[in-house]
Amino acid sequence: SSGINAECPLRRDLCKKYLVDVKNGILSSGISPCPLAGITKQRIFKHSERKGVYALATNSGVSICKWDNIVESPGTCQSDTSFYSVDWIGDNVIAGGDCGKLIEIDGSTGTVLSDYAAHSGSVNVVRGRDHNTFVSAGFDGTCRIWDRRSQAVEQDFTPSSWQPARRSKLGGHITCLDVLDDWVVCGGGPNLSLWYLKEGKSVIKYNLVQQSLSVVSEGR
Repeated sequence: SSGINAECPLRRDLCKKYLVDVKNGILSSGISPCPLAGITKQRIFKHSERKGVYALATNSGVSICKWDNIVESPGTCQSDTSFYSVDWIGDNVIAGGDCGKLIEIDGSTGTVLSDYAAHSGSVNVVRGRDHNTFVSAGFDGTCRIWDRRSQAVEQDFTPSSWQPARRSKLGGHITCLDVLDDWVVCGGGPNLSLWYLKEGKSVIKYNLVQQSLSVVSEGR
């Protein structure tokens, strides 16, 4: 899609309401009108905002949209793959989804710049670390630090391999993660733990609820 028809007030109002709800913290995911799909309802799993531009991870691709009184749609990456997580890295967007897939998208056009396998199961979380590196985590239980320029893994670790964090009954999948400099906090099946990348080891385990974890953020 190259844009939204401004002559359609229903479509424009749906888009406006969605982004207003996001800005106000009312909506972060769920069954909602997708700004690039008009009145068609899509599953929006996650969104990430940078300078007023939103990247949306949906069940049919990744959408880039902007709202400033009117809705503009720089582009969309249509796909048969569901994408579960999205984040900005520099001016581009990294998204992860089914079948262990990672894609990098031009944040101004929606054009796919790279597409590669990252995990043996679904990619549940991606988080930008700096302009060139990011972290992904998946259903296979691994966390991986990537250099987007080479598409190579710089470092990886498996939280469930650390006995204090292991919760065998819940499995090893990772569904929540955040990163700040050399620190990664993550959890899911394993209990929430804090990892120091320079030493490649966990330094803290947090005793939380005895169920799978889904959200963690360092509040940026």
